[in-house]
Amino acid sequence: MSSLCGQLVAVDRYGKVQMVHGTAREFLLRDSLDPEFAVEKTVAHTRIAKGCFKYLIGEEMKLPRTSRRRTAPMSKATDFAFYACTAFSYHLSRADPRTKELFDLVGQFLNSNILTWIESLAHSAGVGQLISASRHLEIYYAACCLETSKHHPVLLALKHWTANLTLIAAKFGAKSEQWDDRISYIDFRESRPSALCYGDNFMAVSFPTGTIVVYDATSYHEHRVLEHGESVKFIRFKCKTDIVVTCGLKMTKVWNTSTGEVIHSLLSPSDPLDIQFHDNLLLVAGQGNYIAVWDLEDGARPRPDRGWTDSSELGSSPMRPCPSAASICSSQGMVSVVYPGQPRMFWDLVEDAYYGSCGKKQPNGETSCHVAVAARAFNPDPNSGLIAVAYQDGDLVPLDPFADTQSECIRANCQTLAASPDGRFLAAGGGGGTIHLLYQVKSSNSYITQLSFAKDSLQIADICGTQCSCWEPAALLRYSLDDNDSSTGPIMPASIVDTVVLEPRARITVMAVHPTGEVIFSGRHDGAVSMHCRKTAACLRTLYTHKTSICILVWCRLQEALLSVDYANRVFMYKVQTPQEPSQDWSNAAEPVMAFQSDLQSDDNAIVSVLVGEEAGRFMVSTRESAHLFNLDDGSHEAEQTCDEGSNRIWFPHPTSPLHLLYFTGLTTVRIYRWTDWAETGCLLLPAPVNNATTPWWLKNLATYSCGGLEYRILLELSDGEGSSKTNRFMILNKPPTSTIFMTTENETSSSSDLQQQPVDNGKGKEVVMRAMPCLTALYKNEITALSRNIAHIIGIVSNTGKLVFLDHSSWVCSADLQALEAVNQGVDPRADGDISMQYQAFLRAV
Repeated sequence: MSSLCGQLVAVDRYGKVQMVHGTAREFLLRDSLDPEFAVEKTVAHTRIAKGCFKYLIGEEMKLPRTSRRRTAPMSKATDFAFYACTAFSYHLSRADPRTKELFDLVGQFLNSNILTWIESLAHSAGVGQLISASRHLEIYYAACCLETSKHHPVLLALKHWTANLTLIAAKFGAKSEQWDDRISYIDFRESRPSALCYGDNFMAVSFPTGTIVVYDATSYHEHRVLEHGESVKFIRFKCKTDIVVTCGLKMTKVWNTSTGEVIHSLLSPSDPLDIQFHDNLLLVAGQGNYIAVWDLEDGARPRPDRGWTDSSELGSSPMRPCPSAASICSSQGMVSVVYPGQPRMFWDLVEDAYYGSCGKKQPNGETSCHVAVAARAFNPDPNSGLIAVAYQDGDLVPLDPFADTQSECIRANCQTLAASPDGRFLAAGGGGGTIHLLYQVKSSNSYITQLSFAKDSLQIADICGTQCSCWEPAALLRYSLDDNDSSTGPIMPASIVDTVVLEPRARITVMAVHPTGEVIFSGRHDGAVSMHCRKTAACLRTLYTHKTSICILVWCRLQEALLSVDYANRVFMYKVQTPQEPSQDWSNAAEPVMAFQSDLQSDDNAIVSVLVGEEAGRFMVSTRESAHLFNLDDGSHEAEQTCDEGSNRIWFPHPTSPLHLLYFTGLTTVRIYRWTDWAETGCLLLPAPVNNATTPWWLKNLATYSCGGLEYRILLELSDGEGSSKTNRFMILNKPPTSTIFMTTENETSSSSDLQQQPVDNGKGKEVVMRAMPCLTALYKNEITALSRNIAHIIGIVSNTGKLVFLDHSSWVCSADLQALEAVNQGVDPRADGDISMQYQAFLRAV
């Protein structure tokens, strides 16, 4: 593969072909690239889809002649077989629908081997994969309908299987696979969102502080942060544009989501009740019984206010009370207004006249006026003319304001409503049911306070407490495929109700990876220590539990044990049996056995770090004021060392000697200690970093990596000051100059053969040895300064490759090859700080 594709691809250690770097992919997919080298996405997807279908209709996937064969077709197949079965639909959804060869292959597959394909998925990837395949087939079906008649046999079969695949997944899928419906989950911790809205390309969430976070509606990656200046009550996107409007009690602002700039700042009407777009007009309803109007095409020029009380049919009283709620529906050209103790009133925006009133009907046929309204939602379909109203007594009622009738009354106990843009679905939050229940999410968390449908009506987002979840239920896709359904009639009854139960799960607080890479250990907020499969992320088992949240997990390789620390300063170590063969199942291993349990008696200081010296049989725990040495065999406490409160210090394992450890005191010195008796054996000076800032830099973290042989480097991650989580820059240190003295006891051994020994008297009758060593020096400062600007937080270093893994300022996980950085440094002349060679600029772009 490497010889065929030159230097553009690489085969990783798992045998998978990868592009050599993301920039190579971007280069080949660039629109301006010479056609001789360019890769056209649609053509590529079409070619791959044809290859997958040729396998799927081949001999390996054919139905068995007898019922004796019970094994799945993919059980002995190649890796490509698994790829074809799981990825063909993805490539099909992006393929050219005009390609007749591919169209014919789809027909052959649907009429021959689709059942064995389903069986294969059930034995390998799981039937949850059918939901994704159904969504991809639906995209291809819609594209083909533009080129071919819907009554073509292949399209009829495609439509049939698109719907049935979701039914199969709903009926036979495991409960854990329902997680696939929740495509994004955001926990805002202490902040409770105040408003939520979907646009064509973005989703926006606002907070009481006035901050609005705009997310990409496909990847749910943070796109931009806007500052409104006050708490935002409403957010609305203008269709097919980059415009979003945020409305607070004082100001209404119009934004450009692409640039983040405020286009217009407008004074909000008194206590806004709802906002909507009507063509190029912005409508904001307020408690003053009128709608404020601005023409956005004319520089947001205000239009005359449109009151809804100027009508003889509303009574002779010139004064009306303040409305408690109002809803604007631009598609139906109406506004609905609720007054305390009165039926819901409707105002025609087109005729600018009172239309009528309606409400929930009592058994005697009269309109109820004494039950408060909890939520309301217009049907956006202009042909429907319906509005759904949720009442505080728990009733959910669909009303027809034109006929002053209700179609039914359902006990739903909901507090918020949202209608899908196509007018087919109604979502109710905080309740136990909806009209013709299709899908429900059960949770013991707080009530849902906000709901919003995506523009395609296939996704829905909710706000529950401090959390925002985005869902893509298969039920919405299943019912959207029925072309014969009339939007004006009732929704087709659901034969299957998809239910997702979200019990409160304790969040993961810390993780540790087993050296084999097969499993990952996690500590949770509820004190549980669990083991997960790295490939599937499935929880294999709970190993043991603490009484409080876990803060530190360390795997001890020689002991084959897991060391865990909780927030109550309790330290547990459990022996965890490792399978003898890589193919053995971790979940069937013996129960973990406790090695010891220790407590650090320190009420005011929590353990912040743990360092293990397995060769010395010791481990050390650190608090902000002290460090404590423990025996690794029985957990007994052996020594204690105190330090100045608030000092910047970090204990770190010695890069080359497992019997020693390093003690960094800020950015000044490094002291060397022996594990066995905690005796100081040496001291090194650190190079003084150039800091032009007023705040001193703070040593945030340390890491080491090998450069081959006995060569190693030490990476220092620096922050702006104490308590800051933002990485300011980092330094890479080499061995130190001869100006520094390294002291050790007479019987101390050293791996360095070129050191000079000299006996001296230390004044206490004990002979020591002074050894001159090269001093710690900072490497390639210029290049590091440039790379540091891209780093927000360092995750770690891959020890065997020297690759730095970090988060950039947009929260993307990135990597940089530090060994390549050193090679670049050796090939250029020294330059002033910030002046980077063209070769290194290319390296940064590759990062």
